[in-house]
Amino acid sequence: MVALRYILFAAVVFLLVTLLAAKDAEAHNWYPDDGCAPGTSPSGYFWAAGPASGWGTVANGWNGCSMWTITKTNDPPDQYAEWYTPTTSSYSHTYSLQAYVPDMGASCAWLTQSGHYHRYANGTSGGINSHYFFNQSANCGGYCYTFAQGALNGSNGGKVDVWDWTGDGSTRYLMVDVFCFRE
Repeated sequence: MVALRYILFAAVVFLLVTLLAAKDAEAHNWYPDDGCAPGTSPSGYFWAAGPASGWGTVANGWNGCSMWTITKTNDPPDQYAEWYTPTTSSYSHTYSLQAYVPDMGASCAWLTQSGHYHRYANGTSGGINSHYFFNQSANCGGYCYTFAQGALNGSNGGKVDVWDWTGDGSTRYLMVDVFCFRE
């Protein structure tokens, strides 16, 4: 009987440790959504900048909706989107930076081949730490696609943005939806 109690106790402890470890591992993944409207999202962790008339929406994407804008071939950007992590040291990690691109079917051919993303390790208190170009046209299947790894200082709030100014040789569409920060 004592052996059975010991085995049962060990199984419960093992289960609790496994659940707590899984919860902690998931706690630092972050998925701020666009809210499907220009300006600041209801959560406050996404912002779409530029004239509201420069943003369109389509009934497809992470929560059944995503935003788009038309790219341009010259600097400075007119439209851009920003995603933030919470401002707390528990979000200081190296993240897999993943852009979610909705499955647009045949329309994928019209998406940017050079989405211009930036990582700000120290959020709004620091400048751009890294530039990345991401081909949305080739990665258009309704998933979070990894385009880089990057450290973010949670104490200052990490940030990633994307601009309408791209490296494309012609005008295309830039899709904006949820962004996936994964440890």
